Amino acid sequence: MYFLIAAIWLVCFWEWLISFLPLEDAIRAALTQVPELVILIGALAVQGKLGSSHKGFRGIGYGLDPLLLSFLAWIIISTLLTTSSAGRYLAPDLFVSLLNIKALIRYLAVFYLIVKIDWSATEYIKVRSAILMVVVVEAAIGLAQISFGQAALEFFSPKGIEDAFGVTRDTFLDRGRSSIEIYGTFRNTISFAYLMMIGAIIILVSGVRFGPIGPRILALPLTALIFASGSRVVLFLTLAIYILYFFKFNVARVSKAKIFFLSITGVFFLVATYVFILSLDLNIERGAAAFVFSRDYIEAAMNQRLGIVTLVLPQLIYDPQILFGFGADKSYIASYAINTTYLTNYALIASLRLTLEDVYWISLLLYFGIPGFLLFCVFLYKIYARLSDLVRVKDRWFSEAAEIARLLLLLSIPLNFVNQAFEVQVFALVVWSLSAIALRGAQRPVSRDIKRSPQDSVQLNVAHGAAALNADLRARLR
Repeated sequence: MYFLIAAIWLVCFWEWLISFLPLEDAIRAALTQVPELVILIGALAVQGKLGSSHKGFRGIGYGLDPLLLSFLAWIIISTLLTTSSAGRYLAPDLFVSLLNIKALIRYLAVFYLIVKIDWSATEYIKVRSAILMVVVVEAAIGLAQISFGQAALEFFSPKGIEDAFGVTRDTFLDRGRSSIEIYGTFRNTISFAYLMMIGAIIILVSGVRFGPIGPRILALPLTALIFASGSRVVLFLTLAIYILYFFKFNVARVSKAKIFFLSITGVFFLVATYVFILSLDLNIERGAAAFVFSRDYIEAAMNQRLGIVTLVLPQLIYDPQILFGFGADKSYIASYAINTTYLTNYALIASLRLTLEDVYWISLLLYFGIPGFLLFCVFLYKIYARLSDLVRVKDRWFSEAAEIARLLLLLSIPLNFVNQAFEVQVFALVVWSLSAIALRGAQRPVSRDIKRSPQDSVQLNVAHGAAALNADLRARLR
């Protein structure tokens, strides 16, 4: 448990703290790997403890192990095949491919590590509290950046570094971004916005026992900070979660069919409204949250994410190499697309190497081919389905962890169309950690180390009564 709490704090603050050390860039770049080293040491320690106790290897269970192992085996084989193609004038770089693979799977090690540990509800609450403490500290830093402007932004910004391989890791200040956008102690606004979103979801889910009003009020300041970060998609998705919880606790008697009909109708209404606003051709300032409703935004998107979806993918999807993947090297894929397709959008061509991973689902498809992409998606779906089952278990605390992880996995679908969510360290660490805690914790008896409230006792009695009734009905049907 303590290695996980340490990793959460280190992921959020370590790069900022080492910025104050008088070190060369190469040394500072090496030190940025300390959070992952902490996780690796924790994994080795846990495995060593299991080995000494003769418990041996413990997998995830729930049919997830074959999927994950198949995915890992496939991406290794696919990477070796694509990077060792002799005689080609151009091939993916093996080292770059391995770095990109590492960025995707580094916190899957946390997932595998946690399912090996026997978790109690008390330990889960400590982890949840650590996440919320980090959220509070980063939120306070965000408020300071709003209040004190450029001076606070510069003080809390990690320094840009260039590692031993010539890879530059800059910050928003290095890129000349607007000082209005806040980002806490992270290198970019995305990580800060993701952390605020995680905090808002934890407050919503864990605060349900206080009623539907209280949690929304507590989460509103975090939503305001997401708005201040300039991350529009994260802001809209967080607001969507609020709406979801409003329906969950205020229209509970509405049938699922009606909710589905209302959802579909709402989507069509939003699309129609969006098209209507676009037809007005409003002059909205770039950088404003409402900029997404302008034609200029559509034109800008065609040079980046929307262009990747509508221009690059339709041409590469028919390439035979899509069956095995192009390799996890976005520079190679960008060059390949430019040389072998009929792209005429020169702005898209110029930015493709930098923006390809912004549509992360398409990047995964191009990196690992159709088999690798499908294996990863099925693996995520199996986790989501199992978490959905665990939301209804009788243990409130692990049910809560399952609900938080399930919502974050659900949000990863739209998020990975605009960012590489699974490569954002704080998001990936929390998602995989809480998913594993819920999966492992649900295998234990009902937690007795936490005092139950009267409401919990009533819910537990209802759950036991429903289970007994279902068993009796099954027996009668037989």
